[in-house]
Amino acid sequence: MFVALVAHWCSFVLNVACVVFLLVRYELLLPLLNSLLGLWRKSRGWNCKDAVLETGPRIALNMHFVIQEKLLQKVRCVVTLFLAVTAFVSMRFLPQLPKLCLLACLWDTATVLISPRQPESKLNWKEDRHGIPYGLQEGIYSKHMVFTGGVSLACYVLGVVHFIYRRFGTEVFQDCDFAGASSGSWAALGALLATQGAGSVEALFHSGILSAVSLVYLFPFPFSLLLPGCQAVESFATSLAHQAKMKTPGAYAAITSKGKLLIWFFACSLRRESGSRCYRFAVRSGPDFESPSGLGAMIAATSVFPFLTSPRLCSNLQCLPAVMDGYFPGRGVSFLPVPDMIVPCVGRTLLFDISGGNRELYAGDKRVQVLDMKSWESFTAWDYTACSPHACKELFARGLRGAERHVSEIDRAVKEVFGLDPPSCS
Repeated sequence: MFVALVAHWCSFVLNVACVVFLLVRYELLLPLLNSLLGLWRKSRGWNCKDAVLETGPRIALNMHFVIQEKLLQKVRCVVTLFLAVTAFVSMRFLPQLPKLCLLACLWDTATVLISPRQPESKLNWKEDRHGIPYGLQEGIYSKHMVFTGGVSLACYVLGVVHFIYRRFGTEVFQDCDFAGASSGSWAALGALLATQGAGSVEALFHSGILSAVSLVYLFPFPFSLLLPGCQAVESFATSLAHQAKMKTPGAYAAITSKGKLLIWFFACSLRRESGSRCYRFAVRSGPDFESPSGLGAMIAATSVFPFLTSPRLCSNLQCLPAVMDGYFPGRGVSFLPVPDMIVPCVGRTLLFDISGGNRELYAGDKRVQVLDMKSWESFTAWDYTACSPHACKELFARGLRGAERHVSEIDRAVKEVFGLDPPSCS
């Protein structure tokens, strides 16, 4: 009896996962949620005081309503009930749902393997220090801020960046570019916008990442960060870009026309020569940068941890129809080492490393100053997968405290890269 009950429960959970998987994959979940929240918002007669937010993505407006009216828990209960009922119905009438999910996974795998040999963007091709081919749109900047991936630890990194900007100001960082892979792109976008007058890092964290986290928090654990994560990131990256375009055109131009944001991707194709079928590329301009929605899609695409943070293996962008997570596979495997993210750098680089291993990798490179935040404190699996507003706020606060404890290390790194003395020494 107990074994049968456990088996039935596991089957039910699997069906909930399949329902979320397919609703997110075929982009049905956010429209359904928008419809629900839109009706809820109108029934309360709630009006947004921010005209720019009114004209942006509807999910950003609706989540602003949910947060301001303190409805997170109520909406979460409604979403959980909807998913439970849908899963129960699917168990009765759509028993083949798991097989449909498996077919979708196989389709993505085939899409990656037969994808074009390289992106349509004009790239300069070389090999990194590991012998992995990479294509790069080179820039004109001689100083760089680079961010590795680390899922929700991007919140911690933004706390560190906020400390640095409070200590040194943002003016000295206006003449550099910002590069990121995976969730490092979230930090790169926030750090760049803050230097261009779009708001403080803390304000951008609250209106961007924290709002995205509030959206995924509406889904029951463990489906919160898993599966809907990248769609939430895309919505709020689009919203940040839209607000920058309307309120601070200079900040938006820094991304779209000045090439200050460089985003890394991973790709693979059987059409390439043996030994170079896996490659990386980084872009800072092109058709994907021409609209807020295009930028949001790029930030989401570089953040797709296959079949976990998104129900996909790859994403379809204008530059390539099968791009993958920019920091894949993380710490590296024998045939595909840790991404070498310093290859484009002419001049000096400040590398924010939340993944670990880069201090050793660039130990002999005097151009690179690494802030190895994994050596500052221990991070648990719960930190990496933090998917509640409280947990992400705490990571941001921990980043601030970590930076305060390692202020001498930060001062040395900023001095080496930007030639800037700390306030007490100037």
